[in-house]
Amino acid sequence: MSELQPPAQAPIFDKTGCAVLGAVLALFFAYTFLYELPAKQRYERELAAWYQRHPEEAPAGYWTQRPERAPPGWFHEHPEQAPPGWFAPGEDPREAGGAAVGSGSVAAVGSGGVAAVGSGTPAVASSGEGAPSVAANPHDDAIPFATGEHEILLSTRGASVREATLKNILETTYKPVQTRAEDLREPGPYKALHPYLDEVPHFGLCPLDEELTGALTADWRHEALPGGVHRFRLVLPNGLVLRKTYTPPQALPRAAGDDADAPPRPFHFELTVEIQNPTGSERSFGYRLLGPAGMVDQEVARASYGREYALAVRRADGEIEQELDPVRKLESVDPAKPDVALDGEVAYFGTVTKYFAGVVIPLAGPGPTLRPGSHVVRAAAMGLVPFARGRAPTESELAGDDGVGDQGVSFGLVPRFQIPPGGAVTHHYAVFLGPRQEDELFEAPPYEGLGLENMVYHGWGIFGVFARVLLWILTGLHAVTGNWGVAILLLTVLVRSSMLPLSIWSQKNMLRMQKLAPELNKLKEKFSGPDGSMTPEQQRAFQQAQMELWRKHGVNPVGCIGPMFLQMPVFIGLYNALNYAVAMRHSKFAFWITDLSIPDVAARLPFTIPLLGTNALSILPLLMVGTYALQQKIQPPPADEKAAEQQRIMKFVMPFFGFLFYTMPSGLLLYFITSSLWSIGETLTVKKKILAQEGGRGHKRGAGLPGLRAKKAE
Repeated sequence: MSELQPPAQAPIFDKTGCAVLGAVLALFFAYTFLYELPAKQRYERELAAWYQRHPEEAPAGYWTQRPERAPPGWFHEHPEQAPPGWFAPGEDPREAGGAAVGSGSVAAVGSGGVAAVGSGTPAVASSGEGAPSVAANPHDDAIPFATGEHEILLSTRGASVREATLKNILETTYKPVQTRAEDLREPGPYKALHPYLDEVPHFGLCPLDEELTGALTADWRHEALPGGVHRFRLVLPNGLVLRKTYTPPQALPRAAGDDADAPPRPFHFELTVEIQNPTGSERSFGYRLLGPAGMVDQEVARASYGREYALAVRRADGEIEQELDPVRKLESVDPAKPDVALDGEVAYFGTVTKYFAGVVIPLAGPGPTLRPGSHVVRAAAMGLVPFARGRAPTESELAGDDGVGDQGVSFGLVPRFQIPPGGAVTHHYAVFLGPRQEDELFEAPPYEGLGLENMVYHGWGIFGVFARVLLWILTGLHAVTGNWGVAILLLTVLVRSSMLPLSIWSQKNMLRMQKLAPELNKLKEKFSGPDGSMTPEQQRAFQQAQMELWRKHGVNPVGCIGPMFLQMPVFIGLYNALNYAVAMRHSKFAFWITDLSIPDVAARLPFTIPLLGTNALSILPLLMVGTYALQQKIQPPPADEKAAEQQRIMKFVMPFFGFLFYTMPSGLLLYFITSSLWSIGETLTVKKKILAQEGGRGHKRGAGLPGLRAKKAE
């Protein structure tokens, strides 16, 4: 049998390359014209309708650029916004000393204005003529409240949390565009919560009665109690008294033999809501309790989904049903119709990022042991701006990685209940604010049995199972080496070596098929017509002859691609394990790689790289593209034209790998580079041994690695 010769080199931009490029362009234009432009037009229509109803909220210059859409009489009340030439001579109020600017304009919602959740009214004023008002209390935005893991500032506004910092967890200093000095600055504690909209405070309480919704943003009377406890009190216009109490977590009782040096890590604080009825008649009351009204997400690398809402209910069999999706998918601007809602016994609701979570957990009562409660019957989520203002966010609100327009809010519904005269109803909650990706944290007291482990994400289905196993192995390797980067290298080698038998089986079948290529070509000629085409009968006859040829020479076609599919769950699981491991944060590998959870930054360029949106000079993506190119270069030549087309496509798309992975976390890139280097070593060593063994079975030994031997012969 003659040695298989490598096919002639084909130009990259042949019909296959053009077809791939055409497919990419077709997808781009389809996305642009079928999704992006209609969505933008729908957004502009909703925004225009909102500004028509609330013209005073339009940004500066809005009506000047769209005078035909301005409400009747708007420019007479606001002549400074009129476009040039709008007024006829002598009719300009500014020239005639007419009405004062702004007179007669629609009144803006006052400081107590909030979204009337569950009603068709986008905003309700809590005070004003003809409406009962909440008694004014002193305002204070800097009330310190601390736990073992948190530094929190409470606010009298809505008896809410204004800021929250995880004092034992460092922030990420990386940003796509900044100076090198900012990269190298000492990181401070991670601030998870800060104020986004005053209309929607963190963990605020919104009564169901529209005339009482001002309680969400009213100033409550504050009282500091012993033990770091803070209590807030508000008297409602209907005579009811609301009390919210923030309490640090209580210490868990220790059983005999517990390790005194390893106390549990409580990443929560307790929140108590009490409704008192000092009146002489029975009263009805219900409310919505908000979760975090936006959350800081520093994980800006491309492998992050950003902020996600987390809603969970407990079914009758005890199983947790959870909704977890990116906040950016929330589009509803009607508070009466939230984008997503779950009905049932609510287990928790809130917001999560790639590594952290802020959720509210209804409890059955106080105490160090957290027991799930059943008084919250619905959990829902909306965009923060639509919830507060009943409209889609503006472009300025969407600007920036942490823009208010890209935030969401989840809330739980406590249905109406009766309070007897002189009676009170008390509801207990735990607010968890801490790491999300730690199974052990949620499977032990005080969080055991609350279902929080459902927030931990390592991938879907079987991929998540492999990810958890590989993460367990990775943790063990780190315990031995003390370096997460070295642990990643060792884990990659361990996984690839365990897959070596499957790889050898696949390579044997591929090489045997290569050597049978001349005979397969003869069969094609035998069963093809003069023009090279086949009728259905000829196609069936060729397939039968091809299977007989493979069977005769011991070739299993499944052995060429089967092992690849068998390995996919393992490789995807390894990817997920590295991508979601919170231990990667601030873990140094070597040299310039100081944080495996962010892109590597060797230097900062004086310009921003087009399309990528970063001025970081990253070395690992370039090394990855180089190793991939070398891996393709030393591959054996294709056995047929179809395989040759696949190789040309790989050469065509290879430069895109650097683009796609440029902003990936450096820990993932270490995995890709190590895996590619393993493949290169496997090609240079293992395949030679396979060919030597195959030669001993009667195959021509000169048919080794044809690509390498062809170069050597030259």
